Amino acid sequence: MREKYPVTLTADAALLLAKMKDADLAPLEAAAEDAGVDPAHYYTTHTLCDAFLAKCDQARMQSFAPLFEGSADAARAALAALLPNTFLQALVWRTLTTPEAELLPEVTEHESV
Repeated sequence: MREKYPVTLTADAALLLAKMKDADLAPLEAAAEDAGVDPAHYYTTHTLCDAFLAKCDQARMQSFAPLFEGSADAARAALAALLPNTFLQALVWRTLTTPEAELLPEVTEHESV
């Protein structure tokens, strides 16, 4: 079942949730707003990240880890589907707190390299 219906949130879905035009910042902006970051302030990308991380419920964000690791059951996937904004927060939180090497393994032209 997982092969046929993988549980992922695409950039397009994040943009639809955020209703914003900046494809690179829309997920962060939407997650920050949902987490309770004051949208009336001016933020740089760095200060917005810091404000978002300060407002997040870390335990709740970590509860979505099985989805990102591929070990989640159907109930966890259903919860993410029922709470798309919270799932988006968890996705952004994980992106900001996981070392880049763990998120994006190096891809080479030849697998043997």
